[in-house]
Amino acid sequence: MYKRQDPLLVFRVPADGTYRLRLAEATYAGSADHFARLSLGELPLVTGIFPLTVSTNTATEVEVLGVNLRRSDRIKLATGRAGEQGLPEPAREWRSRREWKFEVSEFPTPLEVEPNEAPSQATSVPIPVAVNGRLKTKGTDSGSKSPGLASPSRAEPDEDFFRFQPNQGVTYVLETSASRRGSPVDTRIEVLWSDGRPVEQVRLQALRNSAITFRPETSDETGIRFENWEEMELNDLLWCGGEVMKLFRAPQGPDSDSALYSANGMRRGFFDTTPMAHYLEEPVFFVKPLAAGEKPVPNGLPVFTLNTVNEDAALRDIGTDSRIHFTAPAGGEFLVRVTDARQFSGPEFAYTLVIREAQPDFVVTLNGASPVVAAGSGQSFNFSVKRQDGFEGAIRLALNHLPTGWTVAGPLVIEAGHSSMSATLNVAPNAGQPSEAEWD
Repeated sequence: MYKRQDPLLVFRVPADGTYRLRLAEATYAGSADHFARLSLGELPLVTGIFPLTVSTNTATEVEVLGVNLRRSDRIKLATGRAGEQGLPEPAREWRSRREWKFEVSEFPTPLEVEPNEAPSQATSVPIPVAVNGRLKTKGTDSGSKSPGLASPSRAEPDEDFFRFQPNQGVTYVLETSASRRGSPVDTRIEVLWSDGRPVEQVRLQALRNSAITFRPETSDETGIRFENWEEMELNDLLWCGGEVMKLFRAPQGPDSDSALYSANGMRRGFFDTTPMAHYLEEPVFFVKPLAAGEKPVPNGLPVFTLNTVNEDAALRDIGTDSRIHFTAPAGGEFLVRVTDARQFSGPEFAYTLVIREAQPDFVVTLNGASPVVAAGSGQSFNFSVKRQDGFEGAIRLALNHLPTGWTVAGPLVIEAGHSSMSATLNVAPNAGQPSEAEWD
């Protein structure tokens, strides 16, 4: 079963008779406050929807997956403008462990065409597109009815291939939407040549070696202790087990970690690599990217080839969904392969694959925008930035038209690759209360 907040058991009765149900506390605790409510019966339960994405301003049919659904498992849906849209009124009386919503997209939203389990069978899609697919057991009709709340299977894990034709030299974003929509699939996507060979993204030349001397417990943590950290420079790239990290700050003492670049409070990957957990004394290498056609220096250290693949987005902003930034090295057709990272499959393992041209941009947020500052003192505040589609450049900010006697030391710059910056608003001792006109 999937991880849920409270237990859920779907029991298909094998024969008539009397059965017993045992309800217990998992940690064997008990008190007057340890109460529970048990719902039991032939209850309708929604466990998934398909497709996850539909087009704007259309009337379509969608499939509702689950058990004991007393109506047809297909319901009619009328969409409006782009955004999120919930299930229609007839389906809201069904039980559910979450609020199910569709994504309404301005892009075409075709369905995968089975069979598409090999490069020669790939479903052709346009650009841009938000194509819907399901990782079902191999050989199963994608449109067949769900048997209910099925357990994920590894017996015959599915893989889906899609064919698209990008323009050479243009950067595209390939992104899945699955876990964000309640699907149990943990997607993994990779770009292939039209014959199924991996597309090389970059080669990394190892320059010096290191190792992990104190490891984090999870892939989220931003601090690791390295051997030979004295040889590291800020912004050095570090390869470890297929993940590429970047040094943000050197250790600040004998019991301090090296701080690595983070995003959304978690360690971020570079070159679309997925952050992962590492083991003690795992080898680490200082690396530099090689230009196309550049020959590596024969220094006795390895050269690592990174293919165009991602499991969890490097910026850690879309859960277990995947994202790739892909610049076509040549003209012609390419393939995208979608799989489950754990090799699971099942009727509820739905996803949407979006392919669109990248639009590098950023959104800056001012935090602490209404400080109370006494005359002759100051108050700190900060800016945070959300970077989009691979934009990594420096961002210069300006605060214009401050009231008389109010100053902010500059320049205000969010450095390249950074996610925030701090500043101080100072008020002179003789500064008066700003007027409404000055605030405007």
